[in-house]
Amino acid sequence: MKYIIISILIFLTADIFAQEMVVPATYNVELLNSKTRSYATGTMKSDVLIELPFVDDFSRDYFPGNEEEYAPLWLNRNATRNTSWAVNPPTVGVVSLDGGDETGYPYQWALGAGPADTLTSCPINLTGTEADNIGISFYFQPHGLAVQTLSPTTDSLILEFYAPDLDQWFWAWSTIDLSNSQNFTFVYIPITSSNFLMEGFQFRFRNIAELQGSLDPWHIDYVWVDRNALNSTPVVDDVAFARSEFTLLQNYTVMPLTHYETNPATHMRQDITLKLRNLNTVNRTLEGNKVRVLHEGVEVASFQNTNDPQIPQLSVLDYTQPIAQAPNNLVLDPGLGTDDLIYDIEISHAVSDFGFTTGNDTLKFQQRFETHYAYDDGSAEAGYAVFGNGQREALMRYTSTINDSIWALQIFTMPRNYDYENTPMTIRIYAAGANGPGALIAEKLTTVQYGQDFYQQSIIYTFDDPVFVPAGPFFVGYRESNQANSLVIGLDRNTNSNPGRLFWRVGSTWNASSVQGSVMIRPMFGSNLLVSAPVNEFGESLTLYPNPATREVSISFRENVLLQVRIFDLGGRLVRSEPVFPQQKIELSELAKGMYLFQISDPSGNVATKKLVVNR
Repeated sequence: MKYIIISILIFLTADIFAQEMVVPATYNVELLNSKTRSYATGTMKSDVLIELPFVDDFSRDYFPGNEEEYAPLWLNRNATRNTSWAVNPPTVGVVSLDGGDETGYPYQWALGAGPADTLTSCPINLTGTEADNIGISFYFQPHGLAVQTLSPTTDSLILEFYAPDLDQWFWAWSTIDLSNSQNFTFVYIPITSSNFLMEGFQFRFRNIAELQGSLDPWHIDYVWVDRNALNSTPVVDDVAFARSEFTLLQNYTVMPLTHYETNPATHMRQDITLKLRNLNTVNRTLEGNKVRVLHEGVEVASFQNTNDPQIPQLSVLDYTQPIAQAPNNLVLDPGLGTDDLIYDIEISHAVSDFGFTTGNDTLKFQQRFETHYAYDDGSAEAGYAVFGNGQREALMRYTSTINDSIWALQIFTMPRNYDYENTPMTIRIYAAGANGPGALIAEKLTTVQYGQDFYQQSIIYTFDDPVFVPAGPFFVGYRESNQANSLVIGLDRNTNSNPGRLFWRVGSTWNASSVQGSVMIRPMFGSNLLVSAPVNEFGESLTLYPNPATREVSISFRENVLLQVRIFDLGGRLVRSEPVFPQQKIELSELAKGMYLFQISDPSGNVATKKLVVNR
């Protein structure tokens, strides 16, 4: 009965398109049940006090354990810092509070609302008096790109202040205002009580939400605590990037390196349109616009744009930066990699402005060339499903630049209300027809898997043998089997490649999708190593576990004999060879994230090849 109720709830909060459905992003109940959490009710102490001003626009990571080793401004990661969930943020990067923890997993699986995320500041030196005009300002937005509509009867955003001498938290502000879901609202709150104006002051944001996952979100941006009421209005001397970018490629966010290198210039974007915001009441001139391309920390390309337009006061500028056209003519060199290649891209401006938010003056992303094509940016803000009576099917159209073979599909099969793990599903490849999918090329009966190793993990579903696909358009996707309710696939709402490419059917007739976004179904190429030896008893008795793996892997085998293991990457390079016994742990820390082939042999000369995904 519980699952029926949850299913009805998801259905009622979904966006319905004929027999397609967009649902809120939800997560794996099995991992939730095995995960131990502790909810601290007291206050974490710190020997280091933050001096005013306290400023975080979330363009950089100031959470504990950040990779850049910035001094933290926050005590925890219960809320999620991101660049893709909000709509029209003041600056690039927000923090989001919803019904799931910092990894996106539900606080509880049963229906019901309650206290959810908490974002707590580090202790601050707030020594002063009422005459110092100390206050806190921030922006907030309900909903954003979320699918589910928030309810004022259950959902709220709360701000609380901590009084050090009393060792107690006090309500300072809250809202149930859901009216401005596509823009951000500015808030300023004076801090006047002597209970707070002292060393060790803290503040925290909390939310009340449905607790079943990424539901009922509130987005916060540009948190600022300062003296002399300097932050009492939205006006600040700041020109900031206000939208993330994900790719310098024309049609994809990721593509196989071997496909790109056939004609690199044709795959590059001619230009990229950047969104910048002037938060000041005076006109500003955009200057010092620069693009840097780095490979393994070494700059391989750099160019500035001499076009310096004005950004009117309190307004947004959509600014076009030339990429693969004059005067820049940037083409990423495929020769720096073999089977994969990663470039670090930095796009910045040099407008002199607010020194505490210099992070919003630079956009950073990676341009990746791996073994697969992708339209999406790697983050799912919702789930996509085909529903109806019958065998449901969904396909995504891609275009291969060369003759090659597909050995697997990478799909974000998103856990929902029903546990369909290990139930049957068929992955399929189709030729392109005149107005959609054509003839079936290949299929493989497999089972649904839910990733449990990292946030929003896609699963690699392999074919028995590589499937030859000639250069040109083709379709890849899945067909459901006996699931009573629809499978859910990750849907990226920040890119929009579905129109004309995503097709679905329940029965025999293909339909073009009406859903905006990019469904996370990706074909994986590169088959020269992946033609498996015939299946034999030896191969069937070997298992790599866990798979995917992070730091180590073991081999399960029926006999305790010394096995020889040779590990290859997808470029065919031997990366390691060593003897191991069954159950012995094989260290993986030196291996980069990706797919590897384990060639395993025993003393009798039996040989088998197993695939392993290494995640980080």
